[in-house]
Amino acid sequence: MTIECLGRLLFACNGVLGTRHVDGMTAYARSTPSAGGLYPLELYIVCQSIESLPDGIYHYDARSHELERRRLGMFHGTLSDLTIGQEMIREANLVIVITALFFRTMWKYGQRGYRYVWLDAGHLGQNLYLVAQALGLGPVAIGGFFDHEVNQLLMLPADEDSIYLICIGQPKKASNPPA
Repeated sequence: MTIECLGRLLFACNGVLGTRHVDGMTAYARSTPSAGGLYPLELYIVCQSIESLPDGIYHYDARSHELERRRLGMFHGTLSDLTIGQEMIREANLVIVITALFFRTMWKYGQRGYRYVWLDAGHLGQNLYLVAQALGLGPVAIGGFFDHEVNQLLMLPADEDSIYLICIGQPKKASNPPA
């Protein structure tokens, strides 16, 4: 996978499209809807075989459209084990881990904010699927994983939680394509 393809994927699913100023504060408009424009989700990339990018774990900074290195190395085998044996992870170029900072939404909406965070994750996941398909990639969503262990692998702070994984790679060619 090229670094340009990865950049397009990340920007189209969660990049900052522009800013506006409201009551002395800067609001960032993104390509994915979010309840109250609060954007409680963050993206972490577990990657391998990305052109010009060392294998490892990165945080996507949507405001600057940059990857922040967290850890170098091969983590796809570990991540496969933490997803209860989802073997497609081992060969995928990347696994995008969507994390949530629930307080970003709950301070405004109380308990209902918890629901809004999950809706935001659904919107972002759908954007990932649509963009990956448009780029000729094969996305697979994963909801079953060991939360605490994935949080540790990503070295997340205590107030941030992994909530959704989407593995993305080159789709395999069908041996007997439909007629």
